[in-house]
Amino acid sequence: MKKSFTLFLFLVSYLSSANATVPFWEVHFEAGLPNGWSSTDASGQNVLWTYCNDFGECLSDQSPIEGFYSESADNGFMLLNSGAAGPLPGNGHISRLRSNSIDCSGHERVYVQFQTSIATDNEAAFQKAVLRVITPLGESTFRPFPTLRRNAQQLAPNPDIAPGRPYVVTFDITNLAAGQSSVELEWEWAANYEFAWMIDDVILTEKHPAAPENVIFFEPFEFGDNGWTSNVLFFSESDSTWQWRYGGDASRGLGADQSALGPDFFIHSETAVDGAMLFDGDYYTTLGDEPGQQFHICELISPVIDLTQSSKPLALSFHQLAWLGNTAFNAPSSDGTRFITSFSYSTNGGATWSAPQGVNPYLTPVTSANGNHLPPYDNREYFPLPNLEGVDEFRIKFTWAGDFYFWALDDIALEERPDSDLRTNPNFFTRFPNMQTPVGQLTDIPLQSDLQNIGSANATIVTRSFQLANTENEEVLFSTEEAVAEVLAVNELYENQPFEDLMPSSVITNTGTYQGIYGSSHIEPDQRPENDNISWSFQVTDSTFAKELGFTRDIAPVEQVDYSYGNCFFMPNGDGLYARYVSFGVSNPVPLANFSRAVNVVLHEWAGDLNNNNEADAEELQEIGINLYPFNGTEGLGMITLPVSFEGEGIPLKDSTYYIISVRYNDPTPPLLFMLASDTIDYTATVAAHNSTPGLVPQYASALDVGNEGAFSMLGFGYNIVPVVRLHIGESPILTQTAETEPSAVAVSISPNPANEAFEVHLKGDFVAKDASLRVTDASGKTVLDREIKDSLNKSFTFAARQLPSGWYTVRLETAEGVLTKPLVIQH
Repeated sequence: MKKSFTLFLFLVSYLSSANATVPFWEVHFEAGLPNGWSSTDASGQNVLWTYCNDFGECLSDQSPIEGFYSESADNGFMLLNSGAAGPLPGNGHISRLRSNSIDCSGHERVYVQFQTSIATDNEAAFQKAVLRVITPLGESTFRPFPTLRRNAQQLAPNPDIAPGRPYVVTFDITNLAAGQSSVELEWEWAANYEFAWMIDDVILTEKHPAAPENVIFFEPFEFGDNGWTSNVLFFSESDSTWQWRYGGDASRGLGADQSALGPDFFIHSETAVDGAMLFDGDYYTTLGDEPGQQFHICELISPVIDLTQSSKPLALSFHQLAWLGNTAFNAPSSDGTRFITSFSYSTNGGATWSAPQGVNPYLTPVTSANGNHLPPYDNREYFPLPNLEGVDEFRIKFTWAGDFYFWALDDIALEERPDSDLRTNPNFFTRFPNMQTPVGQLTDIPLQSDLQNIGSANATIVTRSFQLANTENEEVLFSTEEAVAEVLAVNELYENQPFEDLMPSSVITNTGTYQGIYGSSHIEPDQRPENDNISWSFQVTDSTFAKELGFTRDIAPVEQVDYSYGNCFFMPNGDGLYARYVSFGVSNPVPLANFSRAVNVVLHEWAGDLNNNNEADAEELQEIGINLYPFNGTEGLGMITLPVSFEGEGIPLKDSTYYIISVRYNDPTPPLLFMLASDTIDYTATVAAHNSTPGLVPQYASALDVGNEGAFSMLGFGYNIVPVVRLHIGESPILTQTAETEPSAVAVSISPNPANEAFEVHLKGDFVAKDASLRVTDASGKTVLDREIKDSLNKSFTFAARQLPSGWYTVRLETAEGVLTKPLVIQH
């Protein structure tokens, strides 16, 4: 039965998930400027802080700030709109927002925290935008924006790194405010024709507001490394160490400077203003200027930590900023997997260490294809740690093991786990075997999700669920729920068990985008619901097979230059259909064109893995289509689409058959061919579940033949990496966009083909040439050459080709009787 529902998401506050500190004083500006507060301009130019309850109404479209996302922004905030005042005489305005007097006499420690956003255009906010704390003991100036030091356009938060989040500022003001009966806060911006500064959700607390609830150990790296040490390993240079930097500022490297998103890369932790630890591999390799490559391996090791005060299971949490390149060959590893960023822990003061655990095993690395649109990854991580109760010599170490780019850490905490925390593991679940599948080619899929109890108490009456919905109309098409265990003990993992029910393909009858959601539940209220569900999406198309929804990176093998790389698609209902076009993408078309390089696109019919070796062996393959594409250097990062056969005709397909569509690079010498690929969709569980479920056809992801030896590895570069190679099918073998009648009694041939300097079109026929013409069109359909024919057709026509870019073209003979087309390849 189908039913309608409203899709829901767990919108857990980014801040509240990290801490639950109760403030002893707070202001949220829900009613405007609070009583006792003042807004003044010491310059006398009347540029004042004002109340705003509608961001769109308060700021013009000229501002680079796209929104303000404080926790209570919907009920209003304070705004200083410097840009609205226009250019001012002298040094501009000196605008101050001052609080009423606050009584801190009953508090031994005092922290101030507020949520903010600022954008400058001319002068650095580091010097000009400040917070003053004023008490009977005196006053002190604090600088909320330590990374905004350029006299240029800069923003905090960086909208690429922290979209939809505020910039959080936290200061320890204990030395001035603790025990004082009168404390005032004053924000001042001395500026002239900048953009805007917004402030909201100001709190004072006695406990550190950035520390998690039930914290045992907390390290904010306040103005230094605080006893944490660097240990340089293997062949790394001795001065390539972890460094304390304001804001975890990673703007010095060449990559940050050259990226379209840079150079303002800094961590967005709650205590970024007082510093973070940074390993800047980019800077150590390039010194911000000279390109190069060098691997670095360096540990950041904590002091000894006493955990005897806690008797509950613990978790490690920390804030990170990561922008990653290549993993070192001798990086820390576990079960054969090497990690560029990892942590280990010791229970005996560092004498021995646990196996390393990868921190970002699925994070997309920076490549030439994505460096201008892949921002550094900023988030708070959470890892349950087993069996640490009563340990008095605990140490933790974080290891960087790579070349580029950087890793910043802040707000490291060891915290007691909540009693109730059941997690649906995000690293292993089944999904559709393709991200795009034609509507008539869907198959039933097995469902599987793994659960783990990462709380500190047993979970009882544990269930898991799955539902499928159409994202456009929010209609639930399928749902199922089943019992997992009456009791799931602390740290216990429920894994590798498929659901009893398959998800039937028959519930999907139309093209569109669909979302699957795996869920978990138990009888106790879950205290960390943000990890209860895992969602994934896919598309049902009219004619396209794809394993991805777009590229995230590029990739090439390191062993050899020549290789073939593609995807495997299973066709349950191929009879009466044709393979028509193939689409693919590369990241380096210019050097390929400069060396006159080309690729073949090849379609194989595969009999399946007859000998169970996870390879498509040569004797299992039949080549049924091939075409040639020479690079012309204008492709950019766009999709290259051409017929799947050189003849420009569709290839008939069969029912219940595997097809491997690949791009073959035949040149054994550089330049390398870097294929566009996606690494954010992991098919590991999907492949395993299909292969182990009786009655289901095995499914595969990518196919890789390094060295073009004639057989494909069905592991590829890994089940979590697939190339952007798509197959387009249809009901007609004719590849013209409109039905055209071919002229009778005529033949067309082209030589040479591929052509370089020139080519000849040979016409032979026995019909009148009235209004006949020859046209050559490029891949976009644009006419690039044409010739009118006014006499006998029994002749040849020569066309110069040297001025045409390398690429795929179509030669069209147009007569009164119809149109005849032939493919042409120009290769310089």
